[in-house]
Amino acid sequence: MILVLCAVLSFALPKLQPGVRPLSQHHTETGPRFWELIAHYVGQEEPWSCAVASLADVLNAAKASRLLTQDDKLITHKRLLKDIWKDKARGVSLDELQSMCQEALATYHIKGRCEAMHASAQMPYQDVLTEMEKGAKTYVIANFLQKTFTGDADVGHYSPVGAWNSVAHEVLVLDVDRTWYEPYWVSEERFLQGLLTEDKSVHKMRGLLVVRENV
Repeated sequence: MILVLCAVLSFALPKLQPGVRPLSQHHTETGPRFWELIAHYVGQEEPWSCAVASLADVLNAAKASRLLTQDDKLITHKRLLKDIWKDKARGVSLDELQSMCQEALATYHIKGRCEAMHASAQMPYQDVLTEMEKGAKTYVIANFLQKTFTGDADVGHYSPVGAWNSVAHEVLVLDVDRTWYEPYWVSEERFLQGLLTEDKSVHKMRGLLVVRENV
């Protein structure tokens, strides 16, 4: 008897799309917002809660430069669900997130404002990223079609922007889907492709939520 062993080859698809590189393999200089955000970087706790995790990261980062006392609690996923989402398990549109962000600033006594920027070919996203990188207390949450960056699900997704490399034309996305992803650099071209997609639930383009803290 001749026993023949056959190897079964598996051709898995790549985790990230072309033009997307993991942070662990691509180091570059980052601005002050990166360090505030990465210190509070958390993953979404439910499949629908990427907006919750992204907003928690940004709000904690905004508070980081203040003189905090022992009474200052971190803004957790659980607190946001109770205080802002009103214990309703649901995803939100970009305009809804703007409204909830503004409510969160008032609830947690953070002076600032939230602005939803729906994507278009003329959207001044570089101006916003420059503002973020040059030291202003500006934070950015990207609303994009997830499969554009990762090849994952054909669904909308939120994650904070950690940095912008204007020389390499790359944007660092702190993806809150921590079950599968680490932060990754996305080429500006692909970044815009992800933003320039329609949220069919409201028939509007996705885009950016810009949070500016008044210092």
